[in-house]
Amino acid sequence: AGAALELEALPLTPQGGALVLVRDVTELRNRERALLSSEATLREVHHRIKNNLQMVAALLRLQSRRVEGAEAQTALQSAGTRVSAIAGVHEVLAASPGSDVDFDDVGARILAMVGELAPEARLSWEGSVGTWPAASATPMAMCLAELVGNAVEHAGPRAGVGVLARVRDEVATIRIDDDGPGLPPDFSPESSGRLGLSIVRTLVAENGGSVQWANRAG
Repeated sequence: AGAALELEALPLTPQGGALVLVRDVTELRNRERALLSSEATLREVHHRIKNNLQMVAALLRLQSRRVEGAEAQTALQSAGTRVSAIAGVHEVLAASPGSDVDFDDVGARILAMVGELAPEARLSWEGSVGTWPAASATPMAMCLAELVGNAVEHAGPRAGVGVLARVRDEVATIRIDDDGPGLPPDFSPESSGRLGLSIVRTLVAENGGSVQWANRAG
């Protein structure tokens, strides 16, 4: 009982007769079922993590509306955005098998999230950077959310922000442009004192990347 057999019949002569090969594949089927069960369990874990992170993000946004002081409100809203970005990665993982993430999907979710907070902003995603390991996708999702949110914040509520994603020579590049007034002449990310920019520089460096800041030509 519970055995799985694989049968294969090989004809012996044109007139008839066959050689029947029987192979016990019980162990193979058991392994396949265990693998499917493991993948389902992993997806459920990602789904629950996503739900918990979204709840934390919602609580942070709720708290930001109740505190006094613009600096405290901004800090809580930024924290909520970072948590939501991580939740977006787990949401993609929950919908797909394996430990790799379609980062284009993550990027679209982040733009939609920022768009909810700034409904008049014009946000777009162009190109593709393909699939990334979750270990890289999570910190880069935080960076993307930080930079897009920062662009909207400084370019204005009706800003146009475009994300250009591409891979060249196995190097992924994500470029974020906005139509705002540009960087101030004395801008320095190292001495700006902004937590968000510090997070971006640290996470990108830890993942072997680099960040460049520049005003748009023209």
